[in-house]
Amino acid sequence: MHKEHEVENIKNIKSFNNESLNVETIFKEFNKIEIKIDELKSSIENEINKINNLYDSTIDNLTNVFKLKQDQLLQKEKNLKEKMQNEVTKIKEELENNLSQINFFKNISNRINKGFDTYKK
Repeated sequence: MHKEHEVENIKNIKSFNNESLNVETIFKEFNKIEIKIDELKSSIENEINKINNLYDSTIDNLTNVFKLKQDQLLQKEKNLKEKMQNEVTKIKEELENNLSQINFFKNISNRINKGFDTYKK
């Protein structure tokens, strides 16, 4: 306790009332404080709800952005695979045509060699 403060003993409600403080006044002030506390509590709860909603919204947006990017990458992968398959198919067809021509020329060469062998005998 500080030196400047004095404590008075309240022996009864009458002396308490004489000091211009009464129980009713204290209860009223207490109720005002209680109302302010309730308002503050409600305000804090509202802010928490806003933060939760903002968080949920942000997470949903983030998920959607990455899902879109994932879908775009999958489509790009599919297109590249399809393009590569088409190119490989073209090259294989050319090689198969060349192989077919080589086999044709090889058959002709074999027949010519058989003809030479027959002519030599």
